[in-house]
Amino acid sequence: MEEQIIPKTVQKRLNGWFNAFWFFILCYYIVGVGGVLASAMSVGYPDFSKPLGVVSACCIAFLAFMKPEERYRKHVIAWRLLDAKVNLYRYNLINIEQLIEGMALAESTLDQMERDAAAGTPTSRNVNVRSPTTNHGGAGSSVGRFHGTAENDGGNDSSGGA
Repeated sequence: MEEQIIPKTVQKRLNGWFNAFWFFILCYYIVGVGGVLASAMSVGYPDFSKPLGVVSACCIAFLAFMKPEERYRKHVIAWRLLDAKVNLYRYNLINIEQLIEGMALAESTLDQMERDAAAGTPTSRNVNVRSPTTNHGGAGSSVGRFHGTAENDGGNDSSGGA
């Protein structure tokens, strides 16, 4: 089976979201671990306790105000949605119109999650974004469905968390 070439605009969006989610998750872990290490080291090194305390406080403030884990989640969901459509298009399972529809759906999902965050509404981790015209996952498929809280999926949370 011959692979389709992905349009440059779609590939650019896919790469942008991929880079964004990796940037945010790396910020989350690097700054988080840096803050914890600075805090722990401030106890062990009394001569440096004040500067290490400032570093720790700045790291924690960055995590609290920038919320890189939420930004990661938004971008990774959009990337996953578009990546699924790109793979279907690449192997001729959908046409260009359905690919563009998938890109628009991923963009609108990202936009809605950003609006929810700006309004202070908790973003649902159970984003059901299947379109009846482009569901290629078969009956009962979870293509485009991300499981999260039990309140959003009828208590069938397979991850065990609430």
